[in-house]
Amino acid sequence: MKFRNKQIYVFLLLWVLMILSITSCGKPIQQKKINVGQSNYFQPELIRTIAIMPLMYDGTDQNIADRIMHELAVQILQLDRFTMIDPYKVSALVEAEELEGSDLSDSLVKSIRSNLKADVILLGKITHFVDGKRRYLILKQKPKIGINLRMVSIKETVPTTIWTLNDIFDSNEEGVQNLVDESNRHKIQNDTSFLIKIVCNEIVKTLDF
Repeated sequence: MKFRNKQIYVFLLLWVLMILSITSCGKPIQQKKINVGQSNYFQPELIRTIAIMPLMYDGTDQNIADRIMHELAVQILQLDRFTMIDPYKVSALVEAEELEGSDLSDSLVKSIRSNLKADVILLGKITHFVDGKRRYLILKQKPKIGINLRMVSIKETVPTTIWTLNDIFDSNEEGVQNLVDESNRHKIQNDTSFLIKIVCNEIVKTLDF
């Protein structure tokens, strides 16, 4: 009797495992959804030339903001959709105004509009950053990048925010890992430079309008 009960138990266990296996195989891969928005004034057909202002970062390593800005610029150009103002020219105007990268002044907008002939300005800041470097022999942090961006149209008399993005890309989350092939999921959790490329790629996808 005990042997028969054991057989039934094993059969039920195998049946449950089989059902779970079938269910998991059919489960679609859920990728992270980017938190992006567009205003009622958003008119993509009027956006031809972009000026990217230096990204701000309150942490100790400003280099990370420069790396992300550079990668964004490279991937935006690869869209072959926009003309991009030389970032060094934009940086020079920002420095001349003695502004932070997330600030706009009337004179800066006027300079970028009249001197650089830009339609929009892309600006923002890095809100979170965790490097994937090994800190201790046992503990190792996973790379994480938080970013806040806005696109401001300067074609009108009054600068108008037409596009925003505010999100955190944590490589320890399944949705972020699913942004890459399975063979690269270990890499995205350990290589900060790789995560930067993936983050910028996902951001630039939202600009392919």
